[in-house]
Amino acid sequence: LIAALILSNTVSAFAASKTKKMTVYNEVIKSDKYVYCAAGNGIYKIDLETGSNQKLVKNDAYPFVGIGGMKLYKGYLYYLTGGTGIASPSLCRINTNGKGNKKLDSADMYVIKKKKVYYTKRVGDSYNKSVKRQMNLNGSKKKKSSYRVKNTFKDSNATGYYIKQVESGSGVYSDYLVTPDK
Repeated sequence: LIAALILSNTVSAFAASKTKKMTVYNEVIKSDKYVYCAAGNGIYKIDLETGSNQKLVKNDAYPFVGIGGMKLYKGYLYYLTGGTGIASPSLCRINTNGKGNKKLDSADMYVIKKKKVYYTKRVGDSYNKSVKRQMNLNGSKKKKSSYRVKNTFKDSNATGYYIKQVESGSGVYSDYLVTPDK
């Protein structure tokens, strides 16, 4: 009986370790003096000290395709851009200096651990079937993975920072970064 209990607990612990988890942000990531914002028409980098902003990613497909699921990691901003119709969403990355925007692969969710990206990718045009994959941080050496991935989606990593969308007339919307009162 004791051996069965030990074996049962070992199997449960081993199965639990087969899932990699990560929190991603759909609107705002604050890091030191910079804020990275996923607005409707792209991703912006805003300097909180000077107020200057730089458009890192342009979203030509807005309002049909959204951008979100951002993660800042080792000088790169990783993000998901939604697919249209039956197309799969894409996992992309861009250097925080605004250079080197690159689509890494199609992906619904992703987790970055050490020097790897673990992700799920739809099979064909099915919403119900996906495969587990992994690759290097730059998108090279894609291969099958045995790990499941799970994302927790949040709007912001900093309290009081969010994107406010305001209609400016005739169905046109503008996005604004809201920061906490100081």
